[in-house]
Amino acid sequence: MRIGYWVEVPIIGVDGKLYTAEGLREELSFASKNGFECIRLSYASKSAPNFDPSMLQSLKEIGTEEIKALVRDWGLLIENITSGGNHLDPDPEARRRWNLVLKETVDLCRFLDVQTVATDVGSPAGIYIYGLPGLFGSHYEGGSRRSRVEEAIRMYAEVMTPMADYAESQGVRIAFENNFRAMAGNIAQGPYIWDRMFRAVPSRALGLRIDPSHFICLMISPVEAIIRKYGDRIYAFDGKDCEIIPEMLQAQGIYGNLWWRYRIPGYGDLNWPKVISALMDVGYKGGIIVENEDPLFPGKKGVLMGAKYLRDLIPK
Repeated sequence: MRIGYWVEVPIIGVDGKLYTAEGLREELSFASKNGFECIRLSYASKSAPNFDPSMLQSLKEIGTEEIKALVRDWGLLIENITSGGNHLDPDPEARRRWNLVLKETVDLCRFLDVQTVATDVGSPAGIYIYGLPGLFGSHYEGGSRRSRVEEAIRMYAEVMTPMADYAESQGVRIAFENNFRAMAGNIAQGPYIWDRMFRAVPSRALGLRIDPSHFICLMISPVEAIIRKYGDRIYAFDGKDCEIIPEMLQAQGIYGNLWWRYRIPGYGDLNWPKVISALMDVGYKGGIIVENEDPLFPGKKGVLMGAKYLRDLIPK
């Protein structure tokens, strides 16, 4: 296993050309000089329904060979490339455009000799894919908050069957994050839907990007058991933690906004020695990409703290 850095400066695709900012070199320099072995690149595209043209200001065109040379010169490896999007958007045109972004990301991986795309599945029903909690999928007082799982899986199969075939043809894997919020909700939150996803589209081109912090606030545990059960489908892994604040959970309940927060590794409730041990048990040899959303240690300081904590747990 290796510890990776999430490069903050994106690669932007416009009409078949790639653009980026000068800050890309600074980010690669930071990663290399601080002992990171690999990086995650972000891809944004004009094809996206929410593309902001202002992103193109002060950018310069860059080719795939130049990107590879820059990464190589700094002694780094591109672990995966991430792009966002709601690939199950209920609006057909928006869904088509998000699917195109995903296909472009697969292409970029192929051009850069990268094995894995890291993305979200998305959701046709926002965050309430299960309906209202505790109601077993039923309507509530005539409302529409019912379970949408089966509908989502049908749409997933329709979208991801050809996408998996395309990724396979390009020698690329797609790893879906277990984020439950994402930009418009995300169905791939945990085992209940993963099992349905993998039955609907059995292709090994589709797998998981595990951010273990989400399991803490979703109360899906033990995390190490999940890793062992789904180890052969884990294609990407994030280094992020989460802290439950019991007194606020007691005061607000699960619908409150102050009872959990993301933390850097080592400052939350995850048992990282057990997480690392489980990854070793399943033979995971990829990167752990440090992601920092910690309100107490923001920015690169927190990234470096989290990376140091994880390095000390991984056998040399």
